[in-house]
Amino acid sequence: MATANELQTLYITYFGRPADPEGLQYWLQNGASQELIADGFSTTPEYASTIAGNTASQVINSFYINLFGRNADEAGLAFWTAKVNDFNLGRPGGISLQQVGRYIADGALVQPAGSPDRVILESKIAASNQWTSTVASNSVFNSN
Repeated sequence: MATANELQTLYITYFGRPADPEGLQYWLQNGASQELIADGFSTTPEYASTIAGNTASQVINSFYINLFGRNADEAGLAFWTAKVNDFNLGRPGGISLQQVGRYIADGALVQPAGSPDRVILESKIAASNQWTSTVASNSVFNSN
């Protein structure tokens, strides 16, 4: 079951934004794993519109931009693109495109404390949690 922080990480990775309160609650109550949520995100119109017409390399680079505010390094981009190509060809060791984003984020979060990518992502998660909480508690946003 994914936690609020893990959900925020997925929203940042795939959509480049914090979780909306309704989406966060839906996935928290759903009890799904990060993998199932990433698969679910990959089928949404929002995600489809952000990757439409892009190559696997371009989508992977967008994960880096969403997570860390920078382009992927050449070695990382080549590694993950090869993993996606292997997946698409049915080769062992391949990883689906939607799972690559999760693996990149997870990799940053296990770096030593103070590592730039970890600091950036942890800051984005904290800010996203604050934004989602503020929106959820603000009566202006809740008066439908």
